[in-house]
Amino acid sequence: MNKVKNKRLIFSILACIVFISIGLAIAYSLNWFSIGADVASQQRLTIPNGYILSNTYLQLVNESSTPTIVTATDIRTDAQKRDTQRKADLNNLKSAIDEFSKQTIDSKTKGLPVSDGWIATKDIAKANDSLAETLLPTKVMTNIPCDPQNTAKDCTSGITYQYWRHDYSGIGGTNKEYSLYTKLESPTATDLATMNTGNAKMNAKAKTYGMNYRVGN
Repeated sequence: MNKVKNKRLIFSILACIVFISIGLAIAYSLNWFSIGADVASQQRLTIPNGYILSNTYLQLVNESSTPTIVTATDIRTDAQKRDTQRKADLNNLKSAIDEFSKQTIDSKTKGLPVSDGWIATKDIAKANDSLAETLLPTKVMTNIPCDPQNTAKDCTSGITYQYWRHDYSGIGGTNKEYSLYTKLESPTATDLATMNTGNAKMNAKAKTYGMNYRVGN
């Protein structure tokens, strides 16, 4: 009799192990565990601009509609497009400043506009607008560009481009040298290396504002 009971007990244990194994296999096949991991990631990791990071994708949160799935590649591509625009804007500013310098080399500005710091797009009282004040009237440039992510009116606040003449207080450079800066979202090693060109003190000051890309003379 005991032998029969033992056999039944062993059979019951083996049956339980089989059912548990089948249940685990079904759970994995339905991605129940990966779904849980995604939810945990979403609760832990929130990144700027309304995106939530999961294990495999970036999800754009929109409270008024169904969430839109945006791949990490899409985000990188958009950032790279904006960076391309930033570089083009700085090169256009450089060309305009160089042309202005040729036209006004004997003027009181010694050929270069005074420092702006942050660059406003129009000549506005009490704003950082020396480039707009000098380049637009001489028509070496028809529009002063603003960072593609800056939405402030006339680019008078927030992160945008910077212009510094190297005779700025404490820099120790001359009024014939200048630098233009921007903050790239997805800089390459080559981009970052531009911050090692020009005036070291000027670059150090620009870095305190988050700038990581430079062009200038």
